Amino acid sequence: MSHNRIDRDNLAMLQELLGEKFSELISTYLNDSQPRLAALAVAFEKNDMTELCHQAHGLKGSSRNLGINPLADLCEEMERQARQGKVENAMQQIAAIEQEFAAVELILKDLV
Repeated sequence: MSHNRIDRDNLAMLQELLGEKFSELISTYLNDSQPRLAALAVAFEKNDMTELCHQAHGLKGSSRNLGINPLADLCEEMERQARQGKVENAMQQIAAIEQEFAAVELILKDLV
């Protein structure tokens, strides 16, 4: 399991800052991300670039806040392409986002 998926220093800082609220933050992130992932796939199926952009943007922001930068980068690329109205290899991008999230989810669940 790659330790580069999450900026551990950023997480440690958040944990110190939030104390017992840290596990609530992680749980909220995990619970909010699942519907966003599902919404990404639905938006793609409907060819709804506005919604695709919106969901990718939300997941990017919450991931970046926790220092989950590789996932945020994948979402940022999808957001950029959706904003331009054409997503290259959208199925593969969504699969990559889902795989990265699954790996991150395992790491984060160990922390709470």
